[in-house]
Amino acid sequence: RDEDVSQENVLLFPELYSELQKGRALSIKVFLQWVWMAIYQGGVIMLLVVLLFSQSFLQIISITFTALILTELYMVFIEI
Repeated sequence: RDEDVSQENVLLFPELYSELQKGRALSIKVFLQWVWMAIYQGGVIMLLVVLLFSQSFLQIISITFTALILTELYMVFIEI
């Protein structure tokens, strides 16, 4: 059984979980925003890598992967 908090705490502080109860935490709108952000970030990263490193085509995969990881770490950092 997966449990982040005890049922007693959930019942003591129901306002903390009101967003989840209303279904706003992961609606279709939020999901599509995430998908659009991923497509946009991937496109920008690929375009920049191909334009900036066209001579070293063999390393494009490594450079793109590193840029993707750094971008995602930055996105997590600004969310915290």
